[in-house]
Amino acid sequence: MVRSFGLAITLITAVAGLSGCGSAPDGSSGTKGKAEPIPAAFDTAAGILSAQGWRLADCVAIADDKQKLACYAALGFKEPGDVGKVEALAGRMDILAGKRWQITAPSPGGSDSFQGTAVLTLAGLANQGPMAFRNSRITLRCPANWGSSSNMKWAASVDLPFDAAYDSNGKDRGTMAIDIDGKPFKAVQFSRSSFNVEADSAEAFRDAIIAGKSFALTLATVDGKSGAMKTELPAGGESLKAYFDKFCPAKG
Repeated sequence: MVRSFGLAITLITAVAGLSGCGSAPDGSSGTKGKAEPIPAAFDTAAGILSAQGWRLADCVAIADDKQKLACYAALGFKEPGDVGKVEALAGRMDILAGKRWQITAPSPGGSDSFQGTAVLTLAGLANQGPMAFRNSRITLRCPANWGSSSNMKWAASVDLPFDAAYDSNGKDRGTMAIDIDGKPFKAVQFSRSSFNVEADSAEAFRDAIIAGKSFALTLATVDGKSGAMKTELPAGGESLKAYFDKFCPAKG
């Protein structure tokens, strides 16, 4: 069962005002604040991490500062002026614009509770009509070696930016008919705004998303309402696959 992705929202809120070290270098956001020592400043700049910057997750996950510095140095980041370059690779602004997938990184020291997740916010959709799908989110969650049996399988969900009719005491649930480059999938309502892709097709959904170019869905709610949307998927599927290959257990 896919949990809500409040973590992704928290990360976006927590680092919305990333600061640089000293003067803002070329390619940085230009923001200034209290200077942080390296490597903490690099970790802050990688606080919101895109699939294209997945190699930064290796560095973020290291607890020892000396080893962490060596990890960043191997990627070409050594000086305080490189903070903006780290942030550019992390891709915060592209994530917020819906142009990149956001991924999670393990906690420093390698937390056993880490469960790799990728989230795409569909920020480029038109914000109009009774069912405005703008800022809907697609979530892919890889297996974990802890928790319930549902945590130990690939899972996927689509979360809406609005509430759909839902009766937690009833048996009826809303549905989504999803199409990825002509491949059909079904998602069933889990809460007012969250729809889980059927568990037995979650891995196929993941593979279709990684290779896909277009995403469409048709929503049908329990109170008889319906809506539909279609959008292009961002480039970078190979980076998303590399992230999953690195940080997700090879099981489903």
